Amino acid sequence: MKLIKYIFIILGFLLLILFVNNLYYHYKEEKVITKYISDMNIKRSDFNTTTEYFSSISDYVNNDFNTDIKTWKHSDLLGRSFLRNSVLELFEIKEGVCGEGTRVMIRILQSLGYNASRIAFYDKEFGAAHALVSVMIGDNEIIVDSINFNKELHKILRNNKINMKMINIVHYNNRFSDSNKTKSSEFSNFFKEHYSIYSYESIPYVKFASKLGADKLIFNLSRPNRYISYLAESVYLIKALLAFIALIFLIFIYYFLKRVMNRNL
Repeated sequence: MKLIKYIFIILGFLLLILFVNNLYYHYKEEKVITKYISDMNIKRSDFNTTTEYFSSISDYVNNDFNTDIKTWKHSDLLGRSFLRNSVLELFEIKEGVCGEGTRVMIRILQSLGYNASRIAFYDKEFGAAHALVSVMIGDNEIIVDSINFNKELHKILRNNKINMKMINIVHYNNRFSDSNKTKSSEFSNFFKEHYSIYSYESIPYVKFASKLGADKLIFNLSRPNRYISYLAESVYLIKALLAFIALIFLIFIYYFLKRVMNRNL
């Protein structure tokens, strides 16, 4: 039993180190984001609308990142991990496409106090075509482009008061009904022409299903709350949480084994 105890203590100590280490890097990431916002020097008071303000931040990030995959020195589009790069890592390498740009944009907007979440548009073959940012301002939802964007879509998003209710989709949930469908707009017409459906991606159901070997596409039409959206883009916080859960599970297993062994004595 002593050997088992020492093994569990060592494993517990390692998990505790992982927990603390990832919390430290998450704190460091928050500081780097704050500095990045300061360096941008983009103020809400300089713009007539919130959409213009968000678009200006999007343009800044787009210009700051290398979106030309052929010239990447540190990134591999096909070799990206499940959790993808953290914002801290992305600020170091400054390489990425819409998925990476969306992560950076969301964390910036969240640091500024906005309820920002990830949303993806899927093409006609139900493949992930573009990642964007959904921001709730009161009861209004604003869609903000990220980086490596379609220029036509980017222009529409900048020049229109976009709302997801403008997309008359076939799949309805509790946020949509025939009664609240709006008239066609430039945005809805563009969406119908180029895409098939959208999905809020803070909980990546499609990626989970793919990793589990299931040939299923699960689209989430319900916007997640701000805490889940924050956690989804915080790689170090996710790792810290997983380490903490593993530590609790390890403690539970130890005391369970201890009780079983004591009964057998």
